[in-house]
Amino acid sequence: MLTEIADRVHEQMWTTAETMRRRAVAAGDSVLKLGDKVRVAGDRLRDVSEPAYLDLKDYVSSAVEDTKPFEELVEDDRHTLIEMYLGTSVLLIGLSLGELTGSSSLIVPVME
Repeated sequence: MLTEIADRVHEQMWTTAETMRRRAVAAGDSVLKLGDKVRVAGDRLRDVSEPAYLDLKDYVSSAVEDTKPFEELVEDDRHTLIEMYLGTSVLLIGLSLGELTGSSSLIVPVME
């Protein structure tokens, strides 16, 4: 009877250890698969972003090299710059009015 208990305890411990080993191997395999997926995603991201980076680099370098004064720019370029400036100004004015309106609408219920 005592040997049977000892055998069952030994068998249970061996089964537990084997199960833990299998789970550790499975976890390691999962980590390796995840690492491969991350590597492939990184490669794809690099393939997609590299042309955009090179285009931006060329655009910035050509913009830095273009040192003509504003008066010498082509008329269309001047109009484009002025429109962008005015559009930004309108957006900022709208943003500030929205903030003032929002803050004043909070004050009115408090005053009543």
